[in-house]
Amino acid sequence: MAAGFYQFYLFPSENRVLLSDEFIEFIGDEYVPFDSFVSELLSIEHIIKYSPKDKWPSFDDECYYCYDDGMNMIEMELNAGTKEEKITEISVRTSLYKSYGNISITIDFCREICNRSNLKAWDMKLKHVIDFNNQKHIKSVINKFESYKKM
Repeated sequence: MAAGFYQFYLFPSENRVLLSDEFIEFIGDEYVPFDSFVSELLSIEHIIKYSPKDKWPSFDDECYYCYDDGMNMIEMELNAGTKEEKITEISVRTSLYKSYGNISITIDFCREICNRSNLKAWDMKLKHVIDFNNQKHIKSVINKFESYKKM
């Protein structure tokens, strides 16, 4: 997914993260069933199917969703754009520089999805798992978002 965004990766809580200088990988046998996750996702107010402008033509449209309440927008990509029975990662991002980017709404959204589906959230800018019950973690995410907005 593109630069100019604040991004989280959601992944099954029993799995672990392998981070190197070149990539991030989620290791483990746990997954979220695709169809039931999408049904749960679409039950959330303001969630719609979505096709981002920067999506590769070979990626599956069924892997893209968006939270759009008319003022704020959060984009989601399931399994790096590949529809499979099992979801092992969910990219969630909001814009850093456009008016519809809102980190507080994104944090609340990620918290809700993680709680509903037993997921953890990896912050791509801070490079660690975010504990949504830890106010220091939440404050560090907000501060990082704001520092990037000033760049």
